[in-house]
Amino acid sequence: MKQLVTWVPALIWTALVLGFSSGDFSAEKTGSLLAPLLIWLFPWITPSQIDVIHFFVRKAAHLTEYGILALLWFRTVTYSGGLRVPTGALLALAISVVSAIVDETHHAEEIDRILTNWKS
Repeated sequence: MKQLVTWVPALIWTALVLGFSSGDFSAEKTGSLLAPLLIWLFPWITPSQIDVIHFFVRKAAHLTEYGILALLWFRTVTYSGGLRVPTGALLALAISVVSAIVDETHHAEEIDRILTNWKS
């Protein structure tokens, strides 16, 4: 039971992180929520400024979700997996990086579009 308690949060969070990379959480969907809020707060904001803010909000969210993912996997592999701290930290980092690579491949087109709009 002790092992189940430590493995389940990491597995669930991994599934959530990978699920967030789906179309339901795409830049278009989150942008449709963030843009009206930004326009309400800052009526003078331009569309390209909204795109830049949206980009950084999404990257901050990614940083947070992957930080939590790494901490959960670190807890899992050191507590119930029996790995020592340095090895557990490297494994947790590796799991998080692989998850990030999978997620970012879904977002590659979005990044190109935002950067193209920002440069013009």
